Order: sequence, then C-alpha cells, then structure tokens
Amino acid sequence: MKCLIIAAGEGSRLSNRGNSKPLVPLLELPLIERVILNAKGVGITDFYIVTGYNGEKLRNHLDQFAQNRDLKITHLINNQWEKENGLSVLKAKEKIDENFILLMSDHIFDKSILEDLMQEKVADGEIILAVDYNLENKIVDIDGCDGEIARLKFQTSEFGGWYDAVLDRYADAFLLFGLTYYAYFLGENLFIFIYWIFGYYRFFCEQLYC
Repeated sequence: MKCLIIAAGEGSRLSNRGNSKPLVPLLELPLIERVILNAKGVGITDFYIVTGYNGEKLRNHLDQFAQNRDLKITHLINNQWEKENGLSVLKAKEKIDENFILLMSDHIFDKSILEDLMQEKVADGEIILAVDYNLENKIVDIDGCDGEIARLKFQTSEFGGWYDAVLDRYADAFLLFGLTYYAYFLGENLFIFIYWIFGYYRFFCEQLYC
C-alpha cells in the first residue's frame, strides 16, 4: 500500500525549533522520520511526500534518509503551501489511483493504529478516519495553545476552552493598557488607571462568562 504524507506547511508554531517543521527533532529523531518509520514498521515502503515551504532542504534530507533506510520516496511539490492542506492532497491525484494511507508529517502515533487500519475493508468511495478520543493524555496539550486546532481535532475540554479564552485576553489587556497610559501621559490623572482596572475587569468577565 502507498502512503501519502503532507509536509508542505510552514509550521509557524514550531519556528523557534527550526526552519522546517518536519525536521524538528523529537528525542533526536526528526518528526517526519518518526512518521515514516512507523509506516515502514507495518510494511509500507512506497511513500509520496508533498513538500512546499523550505522544500528543497526537506527533499534533500528525505533523499538521504530513503537511501539509508531502503525506501522509495516520490516528491510532490505544492507551491501554494500557505493554503489549505487539501491542496497538498490533490497533488497526488495523478500519482495514486488506489487505496492509500494519508499521514501528516508532524503527527506522532503508535504504529498499531496503522496495523488496525490496514486490516479494515474499504469500499469504493469510502474513507476511514482515525480519531483520538483520549482526552486524559497528560503529554498532549488539549487546548489553550490554539483552541481552534483543538476543536478541529475534537480534543476540546471545558478547562481547555477557559484557558484558551484567558490567553486570548492578554493581547487585549496590553492594548487597553497602552491606550490608558497614553491618556495618562496627556492628562497625568491617576484616576485613569483606576478606570482601566475596572473597565478591563468588566470586559474580561464578559468575554469569559457571557
């Protein structure tokens, strides 16, 4: 079975760890190598990898990796990498005309998931989606860092939603404080800061509990 891996995006949330998200190491092994090796562990050796942002660096790395691991890697290029992931999937439309495994270059999973998926019977026009319902995983950030991602992955939680809302208010606080300080600078009236405290407190509560 063939495997399509999406690795075209910029990965801005991990930019402080490197300029290529798929190559960011986890326990000294790049994320995309972990994904590929998991797939190889269940017998997959034919990979189609879609690159885009900083693609040349990633393709060069993968070519060497494929040679060392005796893998077949076909490169597909998505020059519109800043757009939705679906465009990356479409890059394989003319290359793959059979059932295949679709993986993300930065999603870490147990290879037993692939083993189970490959045992399933898939009818024409049908897909099987693997969803993680384990909300108790202590090493996964369920929410807070990016609530929208958590919602898309069905990994929301009551605390995570509240925490995400709290974090979003920091930017509002700094903006309002800057305006307050400017008003104080013009009039040098300390009561302006009292107004800011009460005003922001009301705004904060309305955003969290409305």
